[in-house]
Amino acid sequence: MIPLLVDLHKKAVTVIGGGKIATRKVLRLASETRPKVIAPEITETLQNLALNGKIELILRPYQTGDIEDAQIIYIATSDEAVNQTVRRDARSDQFVNDTSQHERSNFYSMAEVETEILSESDLVLIAISTFGKNPTLSKKIQQLLTKECLKQHAQD
Repeated sequence: MIPLLVDLHKKAVTVIGGGKIATRKVLRLASETRPKVIAPEITETLQNLALNGKIELILRPYQTGDIEDAQIIYIATSDEAVNQTVRRDARSDQFVNDTSQHERSNFYSMAEVETEILSESDLVLIAISTFGKNPTLSKKIQQLLTKECLKQHAQD
């Protein structure tokens, strides 16, 4: 695997699930694209994003064919049968992140720290990955780096 930065503005992104993990993924995605969210139940945050036109919401269980046009797919449900169905339906040319089983993913989201080093034109992005095995550790490293960057900025 190699790290990539992907411009999502014209990518078809689908998130299967409407709980806490799906919400966390969608919040990050909605700043770059208008993801499609498919779930029978959703969080209040996802409901608000849908009402504001930030996401396309399909309020029902996943059905075969729902990911046909997706280029990037996040599987974020607690229903193992649904997760397996989505994974089985995915084609080899689609990027799939199964948040319940990292070994069934062909890409991982990374924690990130974005900061200006000297000026706005010196923007740096640091990405952190545990290859989907330990998101808590990634988040901890992200927080430490962010704190250090803020401290460094304050000193400059």
